[in-house]
Amino acid sequence: MSNEFIIIRKDVLPEFFENVLKIKNGLQDGTYENITVACHENNISRSTYYKYKDSVFDYVTDSVNKRATIALILSHKAGALSQVCEMLSKDNISIMTISQSLPIAEKASVLVSVDVSNMEYRIEKLLDKLNKADYVVSATLLAIE
Repeated sequence: MSNEFIIIRKDVLPEFFENVLKIKNGLQDGTYENITVACHENNISRSTYYKYKDSVFDYVTDSVNKRATIALILSHKAGALSQVCEMLSKDNISIMTISQSLPIAEKASVLVSVDVSNMEYRIEKLLDKLNKADYVVSATLLAIE
């Protein structure tokens, strides 16, 4: 299977996947004060939450604006981030925020929040393009809405 993502009806999945989503959303909107309380109230272990929190996403069908957060590891070379920004711009992807760490071992960690509502292809193709780009060590989808 070439796609990294699949869509599955939640009623065929173990309940803890839905609980992970409840916790993620509850932490964002302030329903839960911390992860320990959220996990206790949803009857899942913290290790289960941490194991799946970056892999389980809500599927939003009625949203016109789609935002995504992508984690990048870039080689510490002049123009690496500029190349990524240019690639995104050419594909009608609007960059909302960029957060970059100091390079360690000649690699820099970059978080990019983007608006992909005008993108003409699926998010999997974007990740594939980024992973094949010069200076990109890895590109991973952290969240999408």
